[in-house]
Amino acid sequence: SSRVLLDICCGTGTIGICLSSYFDRVIGVELCKESVANATANAKLNGVNNAIFHCGKAEIILPPLIRMLTGDRITAVLDPPRSGVHVNVIRSIRDCETISRLIYLSCNANAAMKNFVDLCKPPTKACSGAPFILRKLQAVDMFPFTKQFELILLFERETKLV
Repeated sequence: SSRVLLDICCGTGTIGICLSSYFDRVIGVELCKESVANATANAKLNGVNNAIFHCGKAEIILPPLIRMLTGDRITAVLDPPRSGVHVNVIRSIRDCETISRLIYLSCNANAAMKNFVDLCKPPTKACSGAPFILRKLQAVDMFPFTKQFELILLFERETKLV
């Protein structure tokens, strides 16, 4: 199995490109066609040959993409817009048991709260797969002299106690 970084809502690929040396493959998903073109160009400019970027809605692209990654060890990075992501993105992440770690970047924790809850709640018919546990949270002041800040959350897949 290979180590895969799944960069969801990747924008111009900055996070995936910066982390690419720690993974065998980086797979980015982004809605904006121009951003995907820039991500591809940025990877090439930085000599990153193990990254590929897909254009489309994450809730549509992610389910079949994750099915193709069966057997791989996946770390996901999710850097969504202010409103968070569609519930189907969270379901896809929850359903893919090979995603053991999720790094969630949020510029609006209130709007993303439902995503956080859905990641961590017990399995249901609508949201199966072992839940995640919030392991670390770091606030980052990227906008001095404003009330705005970024949150970086590290979730890890809950493993059953033996």
